[in-house]
Amino acid sequence: MDHRSSETFLTCSLPEVELLAIQNGRHYFNITLTITCENENNQTFFTSKSKQVRVYGRTEHAISIYTMIRNKRNEIIDWIEYHRMIGIEHFYLYDNLSEDHIDIFLKYYLDQDIVTIVKWPFRPIRNQHWNMIQCASMNHALKNFGPFNKWM
Repeated sequence: MDHRSSETFLTCSLPEVELLAIQNGRHYFNITLTITCENENNQTFFTSKSKQVRVYGRTEHAISIYTMIRNKRNEIIDWIEYHRMIGIEHFYLYDNLSEDHIDIFLKYYLDQDIVTIVKWPFRPIRNQHWNMIQCASMNHALKNFGPFNKWM
């Protein structure tokens, strides 16, 4: 069986206090994952370190495009401009461990709400294919931004 595209992900609702903070302009919140057994003991098996998570803006677009990039500063503006000429309105760029400061380089596009950069700092699990990371980022983009786009 080919397991290169299998993945596990969890979703949860945000508490009301976090939703209010986001509505009032906060762009980050902290999460912690705890795994417990639901029995009479409620034994905890794992608790993660607290992680800061970015809240991304949700603007509606007719047509957007997703891609994962890594150190593509020299090509990305030509790629964006070409796709803008053929009708793409917005770009979701998943930055996978780049070292070329793409967010500074694309400041104009970020300020104009043409580009959203999602930091995607994941590597495949040992002996797994990179496709696992790509597939996870595609699913993330579709789940988080898909409902705000007619075509993506």
